Amino acid sequence: MNSNELGTILNISPRTIQDKTQKAKEQNQQSIKLNERFFKFEVVKGHYVYEEIFAEVVDTSDTDLSAAWRRASDAQQELASKRLAVVRLYRNRPSGESWQKFLDRIAYKYRDVKPTKSKLFRWLEIVRGCEERGDVPLEWLLDKRGKHANNRSYTEAHYQYVTELFLVNPSRTKIKIHQYLQEEFGKEAPSYSTVMRMIERYRSENVLLSTVAVSPGEANNKLRPAPGNKAENAPYNNAVWEMDGTPVDVICSDGVRYQLSAAIDVYSRRPVVVVTPSANATALAKVFKVGIQKLGIPEAVLLDNGREYRSKTFEYTCSRLKIEQRFTMPYSGWQKPHIERFFGTMTRDLFEELPGYIGHSVADRVIIADRAGYDKKLEAIRKWKAKYRDGDDFAKRFAIKKENVGIDIEMPVSREELEGYIEQWIRKYENRMHRGIKQTPLERWNECAIPTRTISDARVLDVLVGLSEKKKVTKKGVTWKGLSYWHDALYDKVGESIWMLSDDELGYLYIYDLEMKFLCKAEHAESIGKSRADYLAGLKFSKKIEKQIRELRELRYAEPALYKRALEATSVDEEVQVGLEFKSEVVTNVRESVADESVHTQEEQEVLQDERVETVVLNGMPVFASVSERFAWMLENKGLDHGDALTQRLADKHEGLWQIALEEYEQRKAG
Repeated sequence: MNSNELGTILNISPRTIQDKTQKAKEQNQQSIKLNERFFKFEVVKGHYVYEEIFAEVVDTSDTDLSAAWRRASDAQQELASKRLAVVRLYRNRPSGESWQKFLDRIAYKYRDVKPTKSKLFRWLEIVRGCEERGDVPLEWLLDKRGKHANNRSYTEAHYQYVTELFLVNPSRTKIKIHQYLQEEFGKEAPSYSTVMRMIERYRSENVLLSTVAVSPGEANNKLRPAPGNKAENAPYNNAVWEMDGTPVDVICSDGVRYQLSAAIDVYSRRPVVVVTPSANATALAKVFKVGIQKLGIPEAVLLDNGREYRSKTFEYTCSRLKIEQRFTMPYSGWQKPHIERFFGTMTRDLFEELPGYIGHSVADRVIIADRAGYDKKLEAIRKWKAKYRDGDDFAKRFAIKKENVGIDIEMPVSREELEGYIEQWIRKYENRMHRGIKQTPLERWNECAIPTRTISDARVLDVLVGLSEKKKVTKKGVTWKGLSYWHDALYDKVGESIWMLSDDELGYLYIYDLEMKFLCKAEHAESIGKSRADYLAGLKFSKKIEKQIRELRELRYAEPALYKRALEATSVDEEVQVGLEFKSEVVTNVRESVADESVHTQEEQEVLQDERVETVVLNGMPVFASVSERFAWMLENKGLDHGDALTQRLADKHEGLWQIALEEYEQRKAG
């Protein structure tokens, strides 16, 4: 209220109030005393504004109300005090001021109380009743909604049982937990909603343990303390690179999910990315080659414990370039946070927008597949209705079904297109504000005055970051991974040992003697222009296929033994027995006896025995390709009185075929 309104309430001249206020301000006081009442003042838009100060008197005697006041939180007590202040301000409002104008005047000052007409008059009634009874109004103005924390609808035994069920299997549904609770405690079991509250209480009071129980990875990512700054150990350009690899979350048009091998300069946050079929030492060499051409030679690289980083080839590369290798603890991705964050940023900014995106995880892929499937359903219905409106007879006769209409699928990107998108995105990334360094990566890079180590000769760089092995020259030249490389300079080096170095160009090897003196550039003509990384990935895949074929062959070779055990363990009906092949000594003996009875020479017998492929079953009969073949064999070998019940049943069933076979048999016998 202003000085005029306050003067009207207290029956004091506004000029007197302003004089006292000016005097108190000169004495660095924040309140004045008028008619035994105290008022706080402040300057708003050049005018004094006053607010009465009330003494908070709380009865601390051991009563139910005082206990409720002590149990109340600081926020509840402060809210009650403000409600009482609103009541007293309303009682002392200027004469003629309506409740609406009063609420408008104090709305901003007491916005956390949110006074309304109904609240204001309810508070007035509460205070009036307390004054008549002699009670303390503050205690009656407390917000007592809800129960006290110690007043619960479940026992400690209930709580302990529920939390154990939750920790043992966090995926267990709350309905199942409630069922177990009912089975354990019977009628004394709390309700389902109480079970939900118990679990929420435990999770809020035991954040770390409950998060670890649900997902140790999430606990590690979200709750692990991260004091300090990992970039402190990189005070200038190329002081430290972080290197890592990850599968691309995009399936390309050739059906391959390629691998990203990347490095990031910790100081400037400038990245280097290479797309390869798989993660190996050759891919890391390509990262070094591209990175050194772009940024220079790093002093150290921070790596995880992947096999490619521990390989001898990568170790030799770092040794030749005088780069220190630093390794993180196993499964400790937080120790190289910059490259991990970079991969996440690239995935969210770029990969999510590309055709063929498959999601960050299995859960993401399920959601994407479901969303895509639903979109296809809607598109199918839309096309079907369009056909129906156009008068298509087929659409009118049949119901709308997902299999009725073809769906247009957007083609994924190729590997070359993916590499182009990544290159464009990196240019944007290096020229936009980075929240970690508060400037763009290029600006930070250019600000650093410390020179970088570089290699100007691209061919020397190719050799330094390439493969390096000690080989022996043979008559075919130098052999590597089944490919033979040759140069005329190797004529007089046959039988000698040399050093073989290579880059990603599959068609060439650089040959040095044991003292690292350059000898020649050997070539494999058919491989010129091809990538060594792609070739290695193909070899790896071929070995995987060969392994699976060997396993399948072993399984198939073991199959007759399974048949034998089955035959020995059970009685086999005649019909089933006829259809079972069994390769054993019986088959071998039959073939040998047939060869011995032949009128051919010994050499011819051996040839015929090798070419004979007839397979014999346990009862001495072959496996027949058709019913006609069975009839012909039985007539030829057993005659008309064959005594075979199965053949007789088949003859009755296929009377026409039996008559044809019988006529042919009689003609052969007569002829």
